[in-house]
Parts: sequence; structure tokens; C-alpha cells
Amino acid sequence: AQLDTILQLGQNGVAAFDPEGMLRHTNQALRRMLRLQAAEVIGMTLAEMEQHLHGLRATADEGTPVFVATAADEAPPRQLELASPRPMVLRVTSRRAPDGGLVFYLRDVTAETEVDRM
Repeated sequence: AQLDTILQLGQNGVAAFDPEGMLRHTNQALRRMLRLQAAEVIGMTLAEMEQHLHGLRATADEGTPVFVATAADEAPPRQLELASPRPMVLRVTSRRAPDGGLVFYLRDVTAETEVDRM
């Protein structure tokens, strides 16, 4: 319960999938970033989450998958550019959990990216 409270208070998004690829936990920040309702998100698959992201992306093409089943601890962070709900750049880091599930951590780096472009 304490860990859940900490995750809910954070500004960065967290999505935890079980070993079968079903979404089992999100925090409020992730739902806000990706325009998801708490009631609709639990039980989504990796593929369904990827399909949802397709509609939010800044570019028309699908780009590199973000929620991938092959995530590994040594995988470099990926960048995701969203057009909706507002233009936003997210850095996505993933790790394999001890139970074989996947955890994704999304951090809004829009301001940092804008400074780098100057």
C-alpha cells in the first residue's frame, strides 16, 4: 500500500505488465500522459497499449514500438513524441521484473528537449 501511494504521487508514469503481457498497474501520471481512464486500462495487453499510443503519436507512422515484450534491463531508453493530449516528448525506460513481467517508466522530457533544440 505504501509503494502504491508513492507511485501515485509521482510525476512520472509507471505501467506494470504481468508475465503474460497484461497490464496490472498504472499510476495517475501515466494515465494523464496517455489519456487513459483507470477503469479501461487494467487488463490491456502490450499490443492494445501500443495501438492506443499510435493514436497519440506526433507522426503518422507507427515508429518504433514503445511497449515491447522483449524489454531487457540493458535496453537503452526510447523517446516517444506525442501530439495528443498536448505536444510532449517522453523518455521510456523498461525493465524485466523478477516474476518475468515488464515495467515501463515514462518521464516527460519536453522542456529538456526544447532547450537542446535551441
